[in-house]
Amino acid sequence: MTIVQTSEEWHKGFRVTMTTQVGCATTHDYPSDQTVKAVNKYHKEHLSMTQLVVTPAFEHFVSGNHPFTRYLLYLQPDLEIKEDPQFHYIPDNVRASIEQTDPIHFQEYEIFLFLKPKTPRLIAVKLGLDFLLSQLFNDKSSLLTAYENDTAMSMFDDLSSGIVAGYFGTFQWRFEYYLGYTTSHKDKVEELANSPFTPQQSYGYDWNNKQRIKRFRAKALLKIMKKLPYGKELIAEATELGNNSQELQYLALMSSDIQAPELPDILKPMATGLGDYYKDLTTPPTEK
Repeated sequence: MTIVQTSEEWHKGFRVTMTTQVGCATTHDYPSDQTVKAVNKYHKEHLSMTQLVVTPAFEHFVSGNHPFTRYLLYLQPDLEIKEDPQFHYIPDNVRASIEQTDPIHFQEYEIFLFLKPKTPRLIAVKLGLDFLLSQLFNDKSSLLTAYENDTAMSMFDDLSSGIVAGYFGTFQWRFEYYLGYTTSHKDKVEELANSPFTPQQSYGYDWNNKQRIKRFRAKALLKIMKKLPYGKELIAEATELGNNSQELQYLALMSSDIQAPELPDILKPMATGLGDYYKDLTTPPTEK
């Protein structure tokens, strides 16, 4: 079992944490005081950059100056959580009362956006993805680092054919790499989307299917970046790929305001039960 050290800051509309492994109980590798102090120092230095990196990205997201505004009314962007002045911490009962998104991972931070009560779980997931997707349309944001190394390329490749659905998993955890790589390699995404594919019998079904999925997702990503509808052909391709409706779920989870009118057509061919699960995406909130 890993031993971690966590630090946090509470800001208007969101919370930021940092979590670092400092030991492992299974191997009896317990952290020394020196290790804990060093990690706390590193966290403090990194969290001091929150106002320069996270806050501008958050303000861009809630401003609506991008095509991912559909679910913004589920947020509480003006909510401020104050520390108990006597003990200088957020009381447990206050923590438990605040609904938040899943962690949005980037640059060693985890961001949690504050939500209105009873926000559907799927919307909480979607808002985390939308937060990062909105940064594709923010030239001033330093949130999406232009990832250039082999690790980023490998993660982009993995997410180009990997599982996207289900509770918090690899797709959300590595999403910043997927988009970060895209920001600096738009030409390669376009090349992948437009490249012809010739099935290779000797490589087997799994390999061939992954190549089709990679090209499909690249085409969908280009539509999003160019603010274009997916179109009937792309939705039909997602349906034909099968893959337990993974590609239909990809279209739904990645959709912007531009593709929102197509959501009923995306949900309709989903596997039994999935369409009902995703129906919350088709009914955004209205201001009360």
